[in-house]
Amino acid sequence: SVKNGGFTKQPFEQMKADMSYENQILTIDELKIRESENSIVEISGQIPYGEMKPIEKIKLDFNLKETNYTTIAQFLPDWFNIQGTINGNMKIDGLGTNMLTNFEGIVNDGKFEKIDIGNGSFRGGYDGQNLIFTSFSSDKENDHFTGYGYLPVDLNLHSENFGDFRGNDSLYIFVEGKSSNLDFITNYFDEVDSAPGNYTLALELSGIWDNIIRNGRLSADEVTIHTPLLDDPIEEMHGFVQIVDNQLIINNLDGKMYKSGRRRTNRNDNVSLSGGMDMTSFFDPYMNIIAVGDEAYFRTLIYEMEGITDFDITITGRDTIL
Repeated sequence: SVKNGGFTKQPFEQMKADMSYENQILTIDELKIRESENSIVEISGQIPYGEMKPIEKIKLDFNLKETNYTTIAQFLPDWFNIQGTINGNMKIDGLGTNMLTNFEGIVNDGKFEKIDIGNGSFRGGYDGQNLIFTSFSSDKENDHFTGYGYLPVDLNLHSENFGDFRGNDSLYIFVEGKSSNLDFITNYFDEVDSAPGNYTLALELSGIWDNIIRNGRLSADEVTIHTPLLDDPIEEMHGFVQIVDNQLIINNLDGKMYKSGRRRTNRNDNVSLSGGMDMTSFFDPYMNIIAVGDEAYFRTLIYEMEGITDFDITITGRDTIL
């Protein structure tokens, strides 16, 4: 038993270990790490070494209680910035060149890159070839998503390519749900601060890693778009968007641009968007968007302009978001 120490890069309050090594096999009867009062990691099983590595299986059982993801991330490829605490379990039973794994768990206060995902759950495994998610879900306030899929990645511990994606093998991810924002898009574009509203969406990713094919649909209602390009937001936008083989098609997103402070609910829509984007390169899309306004109010301090105008604008190319 050790107190106030460190395991790899993570400090702990207490660690208890009951292990033995015989015939080039490390047997772990108990390895219990208490990171804090509520955070515990329990490990048991066996790990073969030397001449036993090719013929004896790695057998490990993990039980996690309020475990910080950074503790787990030390033993995983550095793919994404993920945060949160995990309650769950994982079982490994396979050779180092053909790992077989099952896992399930619950995530609290999760964050994926720039996206807050709240609380969620996951279930899946690894079959020696693919990281499989038979189901996953996330819940944050009024947002709820579910999905499933698989990724072709090498997670065999004895492989020289551990952590690499197999670029020529197919992947598949499907996600659907309801959201009150589009943070998973707006967080990556400076031209849009936020876009709260009511969204229903489904997204499918397929193909290979260097050529991902996106398909999906999104319906929007009561959306308000805040952009640093305009002092007043575009309000009450509604409409439907499709994605077909990386081509985003806007089926008339309509909304209102009236001066702040005036009643707008009974006013007609006076701005609409149509057109689309080529999303083959997701974070560098090629746009062909048409914006039409009818007596639309705008005000921007950037260019010191204000007024009510009719407009018919076509935006093409890259590096601009309306």
